[in-house]
Amino acid sequence: MKVADVLLLGRDRRQLPKLMRMAKRTNSTSTARIRLLHRRRSAVGSNGIPSSHGDAPRSVKAGLRPRDRRHKQDYVRTMTHLTRTYRTISIAAFGAMIATHAVGQNATYSYFGTAAKVACSPVQQAVQHTALNLPRIGTTFMVQLPASNGPCSYLCNLMFLTTGFSNTSFQGVALPYTPLPFTTPVPTCGSLLVSLDHIDFAPTGTTGGAMAQIALQIPNATNLIGLNFYQQAFSMTYVLGSVNSIALGRGGHGMIGL
Repeated sequence: MKVADVLLLGRDRRQLPKLMRMAKRTNSTSTARIRLLHRRRSAVGSNGIPSSHGDAPRSVKAGLRPRDRRHKQDYVRTMTHLTRTYRTISIAAFGAMIATHAVGQNATYSYFGTAAKVACSPVQQAVQHTALNLPRIGTTFMVQLPASNGPCSYLCNLMFLTTGFSNTSFQGVALPYTPLPFTTPVPTCGSLLVSLDHIDFAPTGTTGGAMAQIALQIPNATNLIGLNFYQQAFSMTYVLGSVNSIALGRGGHGMIGL
């Protein structure tokens, strides 16, 4: 029997009986070499990595050479470290995903920009709205702003709240848009910060400095979660039945959530 035949058949432990039968036809030295070859291959494993899950018989495991035992110990330590590291990374990634998802569902509201004065006068109050709660689905979102006053027989200020879905453009005009102050036909103070998609009129107050509230119903629809909208209050001052000036307030940015 040739050495090449021994190496070829020694790749598979199931071929050991065949190897032994072939060795008997040659001599006892070949038989001893076949057993040694098979023992070493069984201890190391088919992929060259020392086995720790019964890849070799108990007698072979006990007879591992010191170098093979060191390889096995290094392999076990490496796999243990990798398993713990992967588990730690997986837990951290899962926690970050949950945190990001939860933050994305929370309703928020913030402000931006600067409010101008009513009638473009430094002595008037600022055109400023305030959110009284957060825009959650299935609830009524409340916004407070200065009330309109009248009647407009001579001088009055009408207050409005606009709600839009963009703060970058409106009908081809880039936002924010700042018209020249005190220009004809209507002097305007402040900057337009949001698109004019929906406009609400603030009710008339009974006394000077009164506040009005505007209610916006948010449907109980989960597909609205994460929807961004923008708001801005503005006033129109009337003198003798004609618009005398327009003042624009600060902007508000809301995101519908839970």
